[in-house]
Amino acid sequence: MKGYRLNEPTNKRKVYLRGRIMKSGKISLYYYGTNEGKVIRQTANLFLNPEFDTATKSANEETIRIANVKADLLNADAERTGNGFTPESRRLTTFNDYITKYLAEYEQQHHRKNVVARATAIHFIDRYGKDFKIRNITKAVLLDFIEYLKNEARYTNNPENPKRLAPNTVKVFCATLGIILERAKKQGVISVNPFSLLERGEKPHLQDTEREYLDISELKRLAETPCDRPDVKNAFLFSCFTGLRLSDVEHLRGSNIKRNDIGEYIDITMKKTQKPLRVYLSNNAKKLLPEDAGDDSLIFPLPSRPAIKFALERWSKKAALTKHITFHTSRHTAATMLLNFGVDIATVASVLGHAKISTTQIYAKLLDKTQSDAINKQDTITI
Repeated sequence: MKGYRLNEPTNKRKVYLRGRIMKSGKISLYYYGTNEGKVIRQTANLFLNPEFDTATKSANEETIRIANVKADLLNADAERTGNGFTPESRRLTTFNDYITKYLAEYEQQHHRKNVVARATAIHFIDRYGKDFKIRNITKAVLLDFIEYLKNEARYTNNPENPKRLAPNTVKVFCATLGIILERAKKQGVISVNPFSLLERGEKPHLQDTEREYLDISELKRLAETPCDRPDVKNAFLFSCFTGLRLSDVEHLRGSNIKRNDIGEYIDITMKKTQKPLRVYLSNNAKKLLPEDAGDDSLIFPLPSRPAIKFALERWSKKAALTKHITFHTSRHTAATMLLNFGVDIATVASVLGHAKISTTQIYAKLLDKTQSDAINKQDTITI
């Protein structure tokens, strides 16, 4: 605890922050106070890690800042009610402070970032500001936020070409906010989850989206066609044989390519979900890897997203493809190709890094529709 500005016991405070050193070397934070002569301890569910570098020190300082926010709330309760640890003043906390603590606890518990919750929070704070009280989130606010996501909010991963959120993204962000508010309700921070007040028709719903993919003949044609950007071509084809997202291909380094007694494989933490992924490489995929990539070197040093998009459009036009090709088409191609080759859906899900089989089943349905359309073409023959 030395070196940090913790609210150590004074006559002016009734609740303050303490830490207990664990066998692992971490420090477990908790809140300490007394009520009618009895000691009260309440865990903060936050931990400080041993400091071996400046990054860890900065992380510890942020953890303490978060813990102090709650300590101040508990202290205000105790001042007003005589050390009773009454949660009433929690209702005065801002959404920004609540979500900051929520994300910190989630990441310490699961050892990964909650990317969707972070994105949801960014959009909410952009709309209502950092000082917006969580208790002021009403049904009317939710309806306004839904309209904001549908019409005004933009993706933040490509500032050069900001696009409106897809309907399914709006649905996911709203559902995530509902989960956060339900947790706040259970903790006594709010008395009612305003999401429970929304009518079914007022909530955004998932929509079926068309997933463009290349069949084997189209993939071969594209591979045989020269591209103005060979780096984009190799990265796209590599994704067709591995199923990697563009965000993962962009950050792939030599150190991510490993080998065991089964073969060569990619070992990464996916950028989108922050979950680990291992994908074994086919011979086709290996052919697309550079021969001299060092551990710290990028496998595919790609240009900007707009430049990738432009290169793909020109390349597909040269190959005389009628389909609209984006980099994500390669991931769809990988999924449908594996299913066409008879790979079971659970294995395909593991290759793509899907947490739920239902996500992968969308590709199986897509193949069913393609097969049905092909069979129906027989009806053009008169017998």
